[in-house]
Amino acid sequence: MQIIINNIGPIRTATIDIDPLMVFVGPNNSGKSVVATVMYAALSRVRVGSIARFSNAFRAAFKNIEANLANEAESFLYEAFLDKRKPELDAFPEYLVDIYRESINAALQDYAITLTKELERATGTPIGGLRRVQKRVTKASIDIVSSRPGWKVNVTISGKSPKVSYEAPSLDEVWSLISNQDWSRVRRRGVPRNGRNLLRELGFELNRACFREVPLHSKYLPAARSGLMQSHKVITGSLVRGSSLAGLQEIQIPTLTGVVTDFLGEVLELDPSVQSSQGFEEGAKELERDVLQGDIHLVGDALGNTEVLYETPAGFFPVGRTSSMVSELAPVVLYLRHVLRKGDLLIFEEPEAHLHPATQIVLAKNVAKLVNQGLIIALTTHSEFFLQQLNNAIVASSMDEQLAMEMGIEPDVRLKASRVSAYLFEPSTTGTIVTRPPVDPLEGIPESSFGLIAEQLYNQNVDLERQLDAPL
Repeated sequence: MQIIINNIGPIRTATIDIDPLMVFVGPNNSGKSVVATVMYAALSRVRVGSIARFSNAFRAAFKNIEANLANEAESFLYEAFLDKRKPELDAFPEYLVDIYRESINAALQDYAITLTKELERATGTPIGGLRRVQKRVTKASIDIVSSRPGWKVNVTISGKSPKVSYEAPSLDEVWSLISNQDWSRVRRRGVPRNGRNLLRELGFELNRACFREVPLHSKYLPAARSGLMQSHKVITGSLVRGSSLAGLQEIQIPTLTGVVTDFLGEVLELDPSVQSSQGFEEGAKELERDVLQGDIHLVGDALGNTEVLYETPAGFFPVGRTSSMVSELAPVVLYLRHVLRKGDLLIFEEPEAHLHPATQIVLAKNVAKLVNQGLIIALTTHSEFFLQQLNNAIVASSMDEQLAMEMGIEPDVRLKASRVSAYLFEPSTTGTIVTRPPVDPLEGIPESSFGLIAEQLYNQNVDLERQLDAPL
């Protein structure tokens, strides 16, 4: 799957492939967060909303066929489900094929329309305000492209109102992506085996196949997590107190982006008793043991309020009273333990923030492990230490496992270069151009400007020493 961005914010052009690990590198204000936010807006509500979109479209289409044809369709599918083998699409009645095709097209069209609203919500900006600013008016666009099955959604912004279009997939291609194992799952879910249940369950499986390249869920850990964790109760309390004046006087509500409100809402709504069954508990424990040197607890009271506590041998402390490192990583632990599961996308801004270089290295190893365990991660970074540790994990995958272990790279830390994509954000007077350099199995991710900056600092230091050593 690809996300193609043109003339959005500071970005002139960017093409992002959804890979197991995506690394965004570039200077401040070059558009890394803009691309990350567009990714989030494009992907976060697809799987969640697609079932409802398809269900509504299918129900409407099925109502329009005559009663005798509806009964015939139900009988056909019931007979088909008695056979464990997936039937050929050509065996389906033509009107039933048309209903499924129309339902998928309607679900995709509805996704395209809601995408514009989600872009506004996630960025906190009217859709027309997303266009890149320059002397002449630019035409901006965002394309969401699925390769298998092939479909495309386009949002073009040339004025205040966006234009939305889509290219639907071939139903034959979607059907070909349903395996015999998927067919068995549909048969099991169709119990009790009446025709209407089977029709609906098969439709859901077609819808799942249509959006198979989209991550199951998308979550965003924004920059400044430390400040948000330490102030989220203040923000919430202010809004609650102000709500009592609704209708009596004008209330000023602070403007927050959807990325921030989703993060705050996720933290506030976490249930201490619920733990993700397919989550990353081991990753959470490793962060607590190797980085935080203490445990993160989510505690609920009788009124349903939750408190995030940090436990050390000295006692329990609210996260708001801890160091910036603890409040920065506490939500990471909570997400791994309670929110994320395999197949999800985590957008992780500046994971190195407030961390000592030695701690950054440990966190980078943890990121590599999570990717190998099935979590999709897109991260932005300004840290040469963090990037170098990822490179070490990539290079280690090309050498003998035992030798890599002797050099401090465990087997579950090693990253294949084919699973990693790097994106360099290069600002210019005509906007930021995002390029994708190859990730070399023997060298890793190109360091971009880090090496140049280090060289400049070294040369400056040499010049200073020469001046100090020069005779007066």
